[in-house]
Amino acid sequence: MSVRNIIAAIALALMAAAPASAQNNPIRDTYHLIAERLSLMTEVAAWKRANEVPVEDLPREKIVLESARIDAAALGLDPGSVGPFIQEQMDSAKEVQNCLIKRWDAAQKKADELAEIESEWGERKPQGLAPEVAEDALEKVRPRLVALNASLMSTIKATLATGATYGDAEDLKAFDEIVAVDCLSRGRRAGIYKALRLVKEAE
Repeated sequence: MSVRNIIAAIALALMAAAPASAQNNPIRDTYHLIAERLSLMTEVAAWKRANEVPVEDLPREKIVLESARIDAAALGLDPGSVGPFIQEQMDSAKEVQNCLIKRWDAAQKKADELAEIESEWGERKPQGLAPEVAEDALEKVRPRLVALNASLMSTIKATLATGATYGDAEDLKAFDEIVAVDCLSRGRRAGIYKALRLVKEAE
C-alpha cells in the first residue's frame, strides 16, 4: 500500500472515530479534528525531549505548509486563506510542546533533588514526569498529522460548500470547549479560530 493510500485510510478512520454529534455537524467536526491534532503534541514533545531535538523545525513547517496549500487547491479552497490557518496550528503546536517540555523538565529537576535526599522512592512515584516514548514515535505520528490535515481540509470544504460559515457566538463557545487542549493559551486558541474563519473557497 502506498504512503498516500495509508494516509487516506487513516483520515477515513479518524472521521469514523469522531463523536456521533460531530459527524452530524461538520463545524463541530472541524473543531474536534483541530483538538485531535494538538493532542498528538504530547507524544511529539516527549520524543523531541528524549532525543534532544529542537521543537521548532522550520524546513518541516515549510513542507507541511506547501502540502496543505496544494491539497486546499485540489479541493477548491483558496490556498492563500488556508496558509495562515495551517501556520496558526503549527505555532500552537510549538507552544504546546514547549510548555509540556518546560513542565517535564521542572518535574524531573524536582525528582532528581528528592532522589538525592531519599535513598529510594519506595511506594512513592514522582509526579509529572515526561511519558516514556518509543524510538519510532515521531515516524508513526507524522502520517497521522498529515491525515488530520487532509481531513480538516475536506471538512472545511464540505462546510463552506453548504453555505455555512464559522463564526457565530454559539460556534465560538463550542470551539473554546472542544479545543481546550492542555498548554494551549487562550491567545493561541483565538488565533486558530480567527484564521479558520478567514478560510474561503477558491473563486
